[in-house]
Amino acid sequence: MTLLPRWPWLAALGLAFVGNLVANLPARHALIGLAPAARASLSDVAGTLWQGSARLALGSTAMDARWTLRPLSLLLLAPSAELELAAPELRFVGRVTRRAGGILEITGGTLDARLGALARLAGPGVGALDASVEVRELALVLAGGKLSALGCTGAVRALTAGPRYPLGDLSLDCATDAGGPTLRIEDGGGALALQARVAITPDGRFLVDGSAGARPGAPPELAAALPLLGTAIGPDQVRFRYAGALPGLP
Repeated sequence: MTLLPRWPWLAALGLAFVGNLVANLPARHALIGLAPAARASLSDVAGTLWQGSARLALGSTAMDARWTLRPLSLLLLAPSAELELAAPELRFVGRVTRRAGGILEITGGTLDARLGALARLAGPGVGALDASVEVRELALVLAGGKLSALGCTGAVRALTAGPRYPLGDLSLDCATDAGGPTLRIEDGGGALALQARVAITPDGRFLVDGSAGARPGAPPELAAALPLLGTAIGPDQVRFRYAGALPGLP
């Protein structure tokens, strides 16, 4: 009688044990390193490594997070998960990947939100403005907490100032060139004439350069408010430049 070698059976049992252990690994291990890279904090973590949920705090906004981990990404040493974030008037869906060196990537992202909800993430500054924001094909890279690459298309729809003054729609276009990530904003022909470029530097700062104006038929309050934005360059037209640090990125 010939006895079969024992090592294949022991190896199979070992793999089964490790597979079961990983499959049931508590969810709190799923986002180790991801939250610090995004400057976020987690609580109420539930589920397993493969599928789970948590409460995520980003800035002053708390969101419900759900994820599904891609198993192959673990073998490639680049954990990747399908992520959904939801908060009042805000929803994001995309793929998040953690790479070596503290690099966090987001690809295939979609974002639907009210302008006020985004303002709560970024901090004060939009005042009485309101709009619906849609972002598609969002891709970005955070390296050491700094935004190093950005890409997207999107729109700001039905921008209004207060309850009575419609300003029109805006288009959004993000790209990354040799100078770094940029966001271009252009109006869609409404009451507010606007063109702006937002440049993001490697040290986490931004520079906004643009012009704004009031088109014929625009509410007189819009023309009266334009000098608050910048320096007059013509009748009902101003040029503006702003600089500062991105909120949440030290």
